Amino acid sequence: MITLRHCLLFLILLALLGPVERLLSRAWPESPEEEASRPRYLHAHAADDTVTALALVEMEQTRVLGLLAQSFELLRDDADSSRLPLFRGSFAMLSRTIREAMSDIPTRHMLAAGEYKRLDLLLKIQHALETADIEIAGLHRALTALRESKIGTGFSQSVVEGIDTMLLMLLEVATHHDDMDAMLLATMTAENGDGMKTVRDAYLEEAAELSPSHRLELLTASQHCERLIWLFGQMGAVIDALKKA
Repeated sequence: MITLRHCLLFLILLALLGPVERLLSRAWPESPEEEASRPRYLHAHAADDTVTALALVEMEQTRVLGLLAQSFELLRDDADSSRLPLFRGSFAMLSRTIREAMSDIPTRHMLAAGEYKRLDLLLKIQHALETADIEIAGLHRALTALRESKIGTGFSQSVVEGIDTMLLMLLEVATHHDDMDAMLLATMTAENGDGMKTVRDAYLEEAAELSPSHRLELLTASQHCERLIWLFGQMGAVIDALKKA
């Protein structure tokens, strides 16, 4: 039987929930990776309005791109690459939330032609982001193998630095939509652009002195690099189209 005493006890416990939660948060704060895995803009009612829902997905995708940049930073020679699986886990959780949100939009609304186009562009960006995450993991494995055999140091330093620059430029394009940055990114990531040339020159410079097996490891790393550069160029073009849609 519920008595007045039980009701009062319940109200006291309810009032204490907030302070206790804040105390626990200060005592055991979330790691950056845990915080990054939670959506910042998407929420239960995000799909109630189509225009708002598409805008929120775009904002959340920019956060995912930031996670991708943080993951890539861990490929540097002096970085703690043991954190890469944590960032990839956050990336996967947030990407799953975004995909669910995008799937929810057309099931709840009749979309106008322009909204279909925006949703299609967002789907292309999401696919490219998830593919880039896989390529970064593959590049990490290839570079780890090269470093363990004490080869490919020059390749690693020059190529990682160059690709990191392009990735940060892509993040700038997604965040601020600057036309000059978009044009520069397109130039750098083109088939015959500086990005591809840097990778190929770095490969040829190192490969000449390597055994066939080590040359194959270096070639694998080069292919991951080229695919990442191509993906960044594709994402830049789609983001630019999204801005103009």
